[in-house]
Amino acid sequence: MKSAFRRFALLNAKKEAVVAAFTKKWRALADVILYEDDHILVLNKPSGTAVHGGSGLSFGVIEGLRALRPEARFLELVHRLDRDTSGVLLVAKKRSALRSLHEQLREKGMQKDYLALVRGQWQSHVKSVQAPLLKNILQSGERIVRVSQEGKPSETRFKVEERYAFATLVRCSR
Repeated sequence: MKSAFRRFALLNAKKEAVVAAFTKKWRALADVILYEDDHILVLNKPSGTAVHGGSGLSFGVIEGLRALRPEARFLELVHRLDRDTSGVLLVAKKRSALRSLHEQLREKGMQKDYLALVRGQWQSHVKSVQAPLLKNILQSGERIVRVSQEGKPSETRFKVEERYAFATLVRCSR
């Protein structure tokens, strides 16, 4: 009986430590909110943070926001960013906002640009890469995109923003 109680106490202590760690991490989300109104919430997602649970993860940004704001009736991701990507993330606070923003993304009414710091000197000032991209889901549940002849046509433009001694800052856009 004592050993079962000890195991239960140990499991409970581990669970409390995990919950405390997640709570601390999600409270930090409040510090990265860039803009908020009645319709949307815009935050600066740090690198290393998943946008939603899955792929072996219990929590992501959206679960953290829901935990921080249990009174919020609607919080949904407008788009995703890879776990290792930092950047601006849009969260809809109303279904009508989500539909409108999804339509803007679909109809190219909104442009998403990324900045990348690449090692070395980028030779051309502007470069265009065209390749068919196919969305995949790995056995782990992680979503990836890869070049495939069965994919949808895609074009990405790379434009040099600034050159440094050992790196180049490049703007990537579609």
